[in-house]
Amino acid sequence: PEHICRSARSRELFEEILSDTRVRKIILHRRNRLAACVSALRASVTGQYIRKNLDHVRVHLEPEGLQGFIDNYDCYYSYIRERLAGQGGENGCWMQISYEELIEDQKAVAGNVYKFLGGIAPFEPRSGQSGQSQRQTNGNLASAVHNFEQLRYAFSGSDREADFYDS
Repeated sequence: PEHICRSARSRELFEEILSDTRVRKIILHRRNRLAACVSALRASVTGQYIRKNLDHVRVHLEPEGLQGFIDNYDCYYSYIRERLAGQGGENGCWMQISYEELIEDQKAVAGNVYKFLGGIAPFEPRSGQSGQSQRQTNGNLASAVHNFEQLRYAFSGSDREADFYDS
């Protein structure tokens, strides 16, 4: 998320868009912070951000590095929610969906987005499309992270513990 605000001008533009109630905003996030971090690392290492299978790419994370990622990720989405406060939420000019919801039931999420954007007729995927998102990986975080057990132990008992059991 932080790539959006690399320059002063892009930060200004981003602030303008967030505050403009004429603009409908869809906030996409991941509930599983470990999966978000692993995905970002894999993409950064390979330069492949979409449509490439990255199951062969394994990463190593130190617990402090993962916690730093989580803190930044949560801070970014708190910033977004603060900027959108008072704009009506899903009945107004913004909605939030999770990557996990999109993977679980793309047709339902796409229908909600369609309705949010003003669509009237029931949403139907284009002819020839399955209506399902294609994952870049098999979702198995234990095989994606060299030191998965070390991280799971480090985060046991924390509010992020579930990330190690839910990919």
